[in-house]
Formats: sequence, structure tokens, C-alpha cells
Amino acid sequence: VLCSLAQTRGTAVVATIHQPPPRIFYSFSTLLLLAPGGNVAFWGATAAAGAWMAEASGGSLRPEVGICEFLLDCVAEDPEAATQVCAAYARSQERQRLQSAVRAQTAGVSVERGQGAAQPRANAFKQLELLMFRTWRQIARDPALLLVHLGMALVVAIVLGLVFWDLDKKLGGIQNRAGFFFMVTLYASFTSMSALSWFIAERRLRWREWAAHAYSAPAMFISVSVCDLVLLRLLPSLCLSTITYLMVGLVNDNKHFLMFLLIVLLTSSISGTICLVFSAATKDIGKANLCVVMMFAFAMMFGGLLTNSSAEGVAGDIINLQYLSFIYYAWCALMINEFKDIDVLFNPNGFEPLPLSGQIFLDTYGVDPDDMGRNIFILVAFQVVCSIVAAAVLAFRLRHE
Repeated sequence: VLCSLAQTRGTAVVATIHQPPPRIFYSFSTLLLLAPGGNVAFWGATAAAGAWMAEASGGSLRPEVGICEFLLDCVAEDPEAATQVCAAYARSQERQRLQSAVRAQTAGVSVERGQGAAQPRANAFKQLELLMFRTWRQIARDPALLLVHLGMALVVAIVLGLVFWDLDKKLGGIQNRAGFFFMVTLYASFTSMSALSWFIAERRLRWREWAAHAYSAPAMFISVSVCDLVLLRLLPSLCLSTITYLMVGLVNDNKHFLMFLLIVLLTSSISGTICLVFSAATKDIGKANLCVVMMFAFAMMFGGLLTNSSAEGVAGDIINLQYLSFIYYAWCALMINEFKDIDVLFNPNGFEPLPLSGQIFLDTYGVDPDDMGRNIFILVAFQVVCSIVAAAVLAFRLRHE
């Protein structure tokens, strides 16, 4: 298969092999032979390796000895002989021809190792195309993570739908709606922690490819972000939103459903981008996990349901930290989307039921019914800022790690 790739498509094939049979050995066009310590004993045409090694070592290639065995004996049996062979190759015309060819290929190219001085050969769009295609192909070959996300979204959607089944517009149904919205934002946030693996699992490979100028840091970040958003955020969010929206019995029209889906997707995307920040910042999955969990715990504590912004005094000052929580803005947007245009029935035990506007219920939680646009704008701003921070952290770590 490898020979076919090299011959029919012109693909460069590099293989590390120890002692192959002669038939396989001579199928390689070029041989790099290393002596103990990583010193180069020979680098040139495979067909010329036997004769050159016999001359350099003073030995002879006998018919009963395979070519690979002969080459390894010359560099591995006797350290002094190996040193002699390496020194002979360093003075050889073969090495000089190789150096001349390398100089000719790299003439005019300035490369500072690890500093990204040389530019990738492909343009930005080609880099994005190739990187996204590679990522999608990897997921197609091993779709376990995508299937787990979709399976979990399906199971959680059914469970939430059964727990909050067909909520009415009485006091109990109103309170359950608030709890349902909070659970949805938490699910969208914590399941996004799978994004931590993007720059940690393949860190060494991605760093080496960048150092070799295969692609730029922005291309790496954008390709990962797009694949993560489309495959692991959009599809599960669509699955969760469609099932739960119908089962819970929320406002039944396309406008409110699409807004619900947008808010869930923004929450999931922001959470995933926060995970990308820590995935780029550290190669220790434990540290990244701890930092992300603490950030999400803060966002959850000040997410709106557990605190009330109408509190006064010291408690009120502390609760103002909710304005730093993206979950708070997502929860408020979901609440406004549901309650702004409906009437509810306030029916506490021992009192006559009282019809009220849903906006009055929003006021009890300190949610302004007219803040939908503001909340969506802030969620988008969170996404943009987190993306810029993640890209900056990635670029910094690439140059200094």
C-alpha cells in the first residue's frame, strides 16, 4: 500500500523499520541509518548502502548475510567501528551532495526554530479547509465522543421532559419552568467540558506541526472552534431543545422556539470556548478540569435562580457578581422568552387564584422583561471575548512552551 502511494500519487512515505527482509528493504528509495547515540552512519540511496558500508568499514557483504544484518553489524557490534563509519560518512561525497541539495531547497528561506518566522506554504483558506477536513474525518473514524454527546442529549432531554412534563401556568408550573431553564443552562455548560481535550490530547502533534510551519495558530484555533461548535455544540443543543420544548409545553410558536435554541447554543458555545482557553493554557488535564469546574460553579451560584438581585445591603452587593456570570444572562433570556408574552395564574394555598401578567413574575426575580436584546448582546460579547482570549493564550503557549 505504501509503495503504491509513493509510486502512483507521489506521496512521500517515511517509515521507521529495524531489520526488514531484502525485498522490503530495497523498496525504499532512500535510507537513513543511525548508529548508537543517534549519529548518522549513512543517508543516501538504498541501493548504494551495502557497497558504501563495505568500503567505509573495511568489511564485505557475504552472500549468506542479509543486507540489513550487515548494516546493523557495522554500526552496532563495535562502538569504535561505528564511530569510524560515522566519521567516514561525515567526510563523504554522499553527505556533501545531500547538504548541497538541502541548501538549494532552502535558499532564501529564513526559519527561526519554534518561533514561527517562516510562513505556512498554504494560504489561510486552504489551511482551514485541510484542518477542518482532517478533524471531521477523525470524528467520522472514531465517532464515540459525538455519539456520547448526542446520546446524552437524548437521554437528558427525555428525563427533563418527564420531570417537567406539560407544565401548566399556575404557581407550581411557573416555579418549575424557572427550575427547568436553570437545568438546561447547567447541562449546556458542563457537557461542554469535552472541549478540554482539543489542545491537550493531541498537544505534542499540534505543537510540532505548527513549529514545522504546516499551518498558523489562527488556522488551528478557528478550525477547532468551528468543528467543536458545529459537531459538539449545535447538534446536541438542537436535539435537547427540540425534545424538551415539546414535552415541557413552553410557548408554542417558532419564534420562541428558535430563540430558546439560540440561547442554549450560545450558552454551550461560551462554555466550550472557556474550556478551550484552559486547554490551550495547560497540558495537565487535571488542572484544566479544576479551573473550569470552579468557573462554572461560580457562574452557577450567581446564575439567577439561586440568588435574587432585589436583595439589599451586603447581600445585594455580593449578588451583583451575577453580572459576571454568563449563565445568569442565559437564564434571564430564557425566562423573558417564556414569560413576557403570557398570563399566569397566581394560586397560593388558602388564597383565591389571581390572574397575573408573566412580566410581574419576572419582576419578582429581578428580571427586566425588556432586557432580551441586552442579554443576547452580552452573551454574544462573552463569546467574542472568550474566543479572543483563547486565541491569544494559544498563540502565547505555542511560542513559549
